[in-house]
Amino acid sequence: MVKPRKAPGEDKKRLTKWQLIMPVILLGVGTGVALIISQFISGKPPLQQCITSEDLSFKLHATLSVTIDGVPVEVPANIGRDEDCIRPLHTKEDGNVYVIYSRPIRFTLLDLLSLWGLSTDGYDTSIWVKGKGQQEFLNVGSDPGKVAIEDGLSIRLELRSR
Repeated sequence: MVKPRKAPGEDKKRLTKWQLIMPVILLGVGTGVALIISQFISGKPPLQQCITSEDLSFKLHATLSVTIDGVPVEVPANIGRDEDCIRPLHTKEDGNVYVIYSRPIRFTLLDLLSLWGLSTDGYDTSIWVKGKGQQEFLNVGSDPGKVAIEDGLSIRLELRSR
């Protein structure tokens, strides 16, 4: 007896539901494990770390002046510093901001204000910056999270009560 011919594509096996679902499950589990491991390996965010030495390869210095309702406010020394820890972003003498880290890293004015404990809530905020070689301050808006601390930058933060 002669076997009937099969139509093209009829020889292919159909995938079961488990064969379709299993790769998705494995991918999800693998991604979850990778995220958990990366949290343990990467450690704390840089702003929460303590540097062991001020003799690291990446250094920059900026200055900050603050006024609230037109009255100058002293930027305290030792923001981000105590006897047990020096944060990569810190102040030494009044108004002088330093970033010291093992590699180039971006901190913002908001990071410094958070370390200081100075909230801009309840104020209308104006931020002015002057870079190296610039003659005049330029208004860069009101969001301290968008102002990166750069070497030689002068920052003027003006807060006005609402």
